[in-house]
Amino acid sequence: AAKAAIHESEAESLYAEAVDLFNKKELLDLKPLVEKLKTDYAATRPVTETQRNPSFAELEQATANLGKILTVRLDGKGDFKSIQAAIDAALPNTIVQVEDNGPYNESLVISPEKSGLRLRGRRGCWPLVTSVQFSQGVDVLVDVRAPRMVIERLVLVHAGTRPPEPAVVRVLPRNASFELRFVIAYATVGSGFVCNEYDGIFG
Repeated sequence: AAKAAIHESEAESLYAEAVDLFNKKELLDLKPLVEKLKTDYAATRPVTETQRNPSFAELEQATANLGKILTVRLDGKGDFKSIQAAIDAALPNTIVQVEDNGPYNESLVISPEKSGLRLRGRRGCWPLVTSVQFSQGVDVLVDVRAPRMVIERLVLVHAGTRPPEPAVVRVLPRNASFELRFVIAYATVGSGFVCNEYDGIFG
């Protein structure tokens, strides 16, 4: 009985957090809570009581059209330990969510077939992606070749040294849809952003 009560209490806590995110329209952060409630707490009242407002079915429906979430953690408790490995495994419209602060010593390439990919730090985290510790320089830290790409809640630190255009983020082709949201970027002298709307460098 005590274990059942604890299980119900955990489910209620998750449901309350989910409702708060639902009301704030933070659907990307809501999705993993909905999946956890469905997987681990399917028989609890927050999931089974249909008269709740919002009901679990409403929470589930609100996140139904969001892509699959792949998680990245250095401690191995996510789906991948490398951001690039998660990107390589992702299908179109996948969310790659980094769930710790890193640092991730990687340069990233988002290939053309990864349309609609969203790369983001988990709420409460500011994952660091950096090339500072590379033994050999790289020209581009994040090379975006897919349309409809979104990068959100990351810290990007690049020590690009290789010509002709060392850049924190490069977006090709220039007409590709691309968004940066809540991103902190730092580049050493000679680096910058290569914008998808211009031929030059900005940053």
